Amino acid sequence: VYRLLAPDLAKRLAGSPWKRAFHQVFFFHLVCVSWLLFRAQSMEQLRGMVAAFLRSPTLDLGTAARLGLAFPVFAVEYLIYRRGSQVAFLYAVPWPVRALVYVGVYAALIGLGKWTGEGFIYFQF
Repeated sequence: VYRLLAPDLAKRLAGSPWKRAFHQVFFFHLVCVSWLLFRAQSMEQLRGMVAAFLRSPTLDLGTAARLGLAFPVFAVEYLIYRRGSQVAFLYAVPWPVRALVYVGVYAALIGLGKWTGEGFIYFQF
């Protein structure tokens, strides 16, 4: 879908980082929802998963707090990415700031990760 819409999107998103960010988030969620087709064992189960997703809020206060703490880390990572050379930019930053970035990324991975023993989706095949 993205590749079909890409030429039109390039024209619409030119010069607007907010529109671009919205479309990136939209397509990411579109892909995640479409993965449910592979996860569900029947159309009835697919309908049930979509209904449960739309019916229940999934963002509780603890998750919102962790996301709020992780957001600055991801914003710094995005700025590094936009500068082009990630490694050169990172080494130009003073070591205390680098250490904070490393600790923040580690904390975000640990804090936002889901650490359960669920099986990988493709094991069912």
